[in-house]
Amino acid sequence: MTGRKELWELVEQGRQNRAAVERRIGEMSEQELVDLYWTHEQVVADLKDDSLTAHLDRPLSEDTLDDIARWVVGQGLDHYEDVMAEDVALPGRVPSGEAVPFWGGEITKVYHDRYGIPVRFKEDPPPAKAR
Repeated sequence: MTGRKELWELVEQGRQNRAAVERRIGEMSEQELVDLYWTHEQVVADLKDDSLTAHLDRPLSEDTLDDIARWVVGQGLDHYEDVMAEDVALPGRVPSGEAVPFWGGEITKVYHDRYGIPVRFKEDPPPAKAR
């Protein structure tokens, strides 16, 4: 099972060596991909809580908020925890010149390439076989 510890290890590794993380994701089992994807989605969703976003200028699109949350996750566990504890404010946008990390997209791509479908929900049965 891939949980938060593994997610944060991949985030840290990816900050240094994206290719290594892409290889690791490509080698994961179907269950590991599902677990990692949904762990990542939960961590991102935690950052969208009203208590963390109340200070942001409105209107703020869901896509913009999603990009901001994914960017925060991409900064690593320490930054994420600082934002969650409200020691550091959630930024109003992804900083200029910064890219939104690739985690969710890479997991989705590997899963779709392998199984021909979007990442399944955790409670759904796994696909019958890979392509």
